[in-house]
Amino acid sequence: MTQQEQFNEQGHDGNSEKQQLDELIELVSKLLPVTSVQYPKLDNEDGEPVANFCVRHSALHFTKTAGQLAAIAEAMDHGAVMNQSDLTKVAVNSLINSCKLASEIGISSSDLIQGINQKFGR
Repeated sequence: MTQQEQFNEQGHDGNSEKQQLDELIELVSKLLPVTSVQYPKLDNEDGEPVANFCVRHSALHFTKTAGQLAAIAEAMDHGAVMNQSDLTKVAVNSLINSCKLASEIGISSSDLIQGINQKFGR
């Protein structure tokens, strides 16, 4: 039996995962709308497309989140105990960043699931 068949046999047909991912992307999009109220730079005179702004701003958030993870890892290298709460915040922020970027540039949940499957040769 292939990995895909085993995965499907366990009740993972992809439909429920897609629905959950759709709901998550929609939730993040509603909680973090792209308007000039949240992002005053959208009203600048240079006429930059909103999608370009969103990609750049997402890069800043991904970098900020990676820095949080790096700070935790670096502290652990010096003897700090792993803090599950801090790591959960980083994981949540990473997921939010991914959902927000997908929503802003039109990447569907199907595209994300397909990309994951391709990455792992499924």
